[in-house]
This record gives sequence, C-alpha cells and structure tokens, in this order.
Amino acid sequence: MNGSLFQKVAIAIGSNLGGRERYLRDAVDALRGVVSHLRVSAFHETAPVGVGEQPKFLNGVVVGETALGPRALLTRLLEIEQQFGRERPHAGAPRTLDLDLILYGNAVIDEPGLSVPHPRFHERAFVLEPLAELAPDWRDPRSGLTVRQLLARLPDRRREHAVGAGRCPNCGAVLTTTYCPDCGQKQGPVNPSLHDLLHDTVHELLHVDGRIFRSVRLLLLRPGWLTREAFAGRRARYLTPMRLYLIFSVAYFAIAAVAPDAPGGIQVRATADESGDAGLQELGFASEAEMEAAVVQSLNVWIPRVMFILVPFFGALVMTANRASGQNYPQHFAFALHVHAAWFLAAAVVAAVSFFGSGVLAAGVQLLALAYGLAYLTLAWRTAYATTTASALWRAAWVTVVYLVAVSAAIFAIILPVIFSRR
Repeated sequence: MNGSLFQKVAIAIGSNLGGRERYLRDAVDALRGVVSHLRVSAFHETAPVGVGEQPKFLNGVVVGETALGPRALLTRLLEIEQQFGRERPHAGAPRTLDLDLILYGNAVIDEPGLSVPHPRFHERAFVLEPLAELAPDWRDPRSGLTVRQLLARLPDRRREHAVGAGRCPNCGAVLTTTYCPDCGQKQGPVNPSLHDLLHDTVHELLHVDGRIFRSVRLLLLRPGWLTREAFAGRRARYLTPMRLYLIFSVAYFAIAAVAPDAPGGIQVRATADESGDAGLQELGFASEAEMEAAVVQSLNVWIPRVMFILVPFFGALVMTANRASGQNYPQHFAFALHVHAAWFLAAAVVAAVSFFGSGVLAAGVQLLALAYGLAYLTLAWRTAYATTTASALWRAAWVTVVYLVAVSAAIFAIILPVIFSRR
C-alpha cells in the first residue's frame, strides 16, 4: 500500500433473492457512505457457480476510494449485508446481498478472515466482466496481470444477460441497467401509457421489497425506534421518513376529501335564527350549508399545502427542545416526519370510521386516536432521544402547545378569507 489517505477499492455486489436489482441499487446507496467517487458497472444476470441449484444471480462491481483500512472496510461490508437481511444458514446459501472486497489498492493481505485480492476473483467472469467496464487496466498485485488480461484468459466465458439496453433519453449514456449509470434516471417509455403511470405509482408507493411492512410495524408499535435507527445511520433496511410521511398523509387526505365530516373533524356552524340568517347574508352566503361547504373546500385545498410548512416548523421546535442532543436539524426533521406519519395514520382511521356514522363508535375512535397521538409523541421522544419519561413528557407537552397554536393560526388563516371575502 502507498501512503495516501485514500485507497482505490473494488467491491463485487450480487443478489439472488427477492428484488435483486433493488437490493443492488440500495446497496450502492449504502456504499456511498464509505466509498467516495463511486462508479457502478452494469448488472449482469448469471447462473450460480459452485453453490448447487439456486435462483440466478444479478452481479456487478463498484469502484471508488475509501479512507477505511481493509479490515474496517470488510467489517462495514458485512454490516451492510446484514442490514439487507443477509443470512448464512450454510456455506453458499442464497442471499439477498453479497458484498466482496476484491481489490484494495495494490495491497496483498493474507490474514484470518481477510484475503486481498479476493482469492478467486481472477477465475470469475461475473466479477471480471463488470470490473473490466470500470478499471480494465487495474493490475492484480499477485499475478501482475491487468483485469483485461485476466478476463481474456478465462476459458469459454460468456455474458448471460446484461440488464437493459439503448440510450438514456436524459443524458444520452449507454443503458445497460434499469437505471442510467451516469445520471441515475430509471428506464421507461418516453410516452408512457396509463398502465405505465399506474404501475409506476403503485411501484413507488408499495414496491419496497418488504421494507414497508417492517417500517410500518416499527412506526406504529415501537414509537421512536425508526428515528433512533436513522440517528445511528441504519437507514437502508427501512422506508425513508419522507416516504412514510407521504404514504400516510396522502392516505388521510384522500379519505378525508370524501368523508362525511370536514378535515380533522372541523365543523362550521352558524346561528340558525333570523339574526343568524341575516348575518350570513351580510357575509355573502345564502345559507349555513353554503358557508360550511366553502370553508370545507378551502380546508381540503390548503391544509395539505400548509403541512409542508407546519411539519418543518415542528422539526424546528423539536430541535429547540433538544439543543443538547448534538443532532443537526435534518435528524430532528426525520423525527417530525415519523411522528406525523403515525398521526396521519391515526387520523385516516378516524376519517374512515366517519363513513359508519357519527355516533358512539366515531366518538370512541376519535378519543382513542387523540390519546394515541399524545402518548405516541412522548414515547417516541423518550426512545429517539434516550431520555426519561418525565423529561420526554415535559418537552413533548410544550412543543405540542406551541405547535397547536401554529396549527390553529394556520386554520384561521385559511378560514377567515373564505368567510369575509364575499362581503
């Protein structure tokens, strides 16, 4: 090894279980945290080698630079494998993700549990072919041969299937995978059909290789755990906070838009006597129902937009209450998104129950949802920020009070122009 702080590394990536390409793409994102100037090869579908009957593999290679030592890098690769559900019930078992350290600069290392270069990489076309795309002139420090020369020496080599074809319409790069290797844009029809639109929408919301179920379960049953995992840098195995927020906020607003009651249970009532009717007419409304419909319509339009201000504001309040935590604002914003995702799910349940009437059932569900929301914030705070229940309760209480004032102000800012604009 030379004395440079950063070392050039080559890492083989592979998967033969579940959504293989999604696993590889997410693994590449995880590797960006430890490998800089990362370049990614095309992904190649290949038959399993020396492991018996198994699903076909999708293989590739990434090349970049790292400041980690060989042992530390190997440890990080094993951690990433584990994050993606890698299990080792026996040697050669199918795997969701396989990460192998192939080359580390010009180093030759033979230690227990660590061999660099990888002892069999020079025999494997599924490693050499993608590696040759990125670094054909990199020399194997053991044999002195370049990657290109090692590949040429392999007998009867063939590429079974390279995913994708054509050129990226965004940047013009040659496409060999579902995602452009240069700009990252996903392949798809330039003029998509309605079927393509519906497929992509469902894919973006639900096709997350099982992470949605794990994330939702933890979000609802272990308040604050997802935020705590995000604080620790363990993000690849879960949905992002923003996606969780969008899924449940969209679900709530979709249900609330057609629910019998106004959003969030807000009702608008005017006095039904003659003086009340005169007051309504003075405001420009023919009846109480007309004014209520106008207010509800305005709330349906503006509340989803206002939330893009209120949620970041909530994150700022949380940051103020946790100044000593050492976390930057994005971490507190992730907490805000997780909390609001759970709140919106509870609100969606309340809105859905309103279809069955406004009797005892609806009132009971509303009370349960309110209690759940208040308890959720305290428990999430305690877990995410590793504080006592008393401290979490106090901090959550004052943040909630200030936040409710802001929410009320936003609602009045929406309603008042509707009521008085017809005068």
